[in-house]
Amino acid sequence: MANNRPLKIKGNLQIQLASGETVTKEGTTGFCRCGVSENKSFCDISHRKNRFYRITKQ
Repeated sequence: MANNRPLKIKGNLQIQLASGETVTKEGTTGFCRCGVSENKSFCDISHRKNRFYRITKQ
């Protein structure tokens, strides 16, 4: 996992949202880690304008 970036997962995914809706994603999907995405649980690059800095343990 890269610092200051979304969690990226590659593959064919079926994701169940808190609303109960199931979303299908193919390829690489970015998941929000900063908490400010307008499209949670997915990354919408809001972390760039909100200066999200997270140091991950190696």
